[in-house]
Amino acid sequence: MRLKCFLTIACLAAAAAAAAPAGAREPSARKVAKMMADCAYVVNVAEANGVRLSHTSDDWGQWLSRYAEANGFDAERQVETAKAKYRKRSRVLGADKALSDMIANARKCDQQLEAI
Repeated sequence: MRLKCFLTIACLAAAAAAAAPAGAREPSARKVAKMMADCAYVVNVAEANGVRLSHTSDDWGQWLSRYAEANGFDAERQVETAKAKYRKRSRVLGADKALSDMIANARKCDQQLEAI
């Protein structure tokens, strides 16, 4: 039986580092918080569209809140920034393409956590 990481702050930082290209330096706390907020938002959208993932948007929201509190960030502001980013993408790419991208990104978030 494979031990599963229960997603402590260190595990989430490791997931962000694993997503970075080889040889890249470790991501900053702000970059990790941004990645987590993006995941919290896109997973929420994916769930609202019937996609089932291993980690829920509530999980992501809790992890983001803990990480943001530990690192002095406003978690809600991070999520609002992610929402604004995807709203802009929707205007530029069209709603269907933006939704399909969000669902693909939600699956990538899940895969990153499974890799650690």
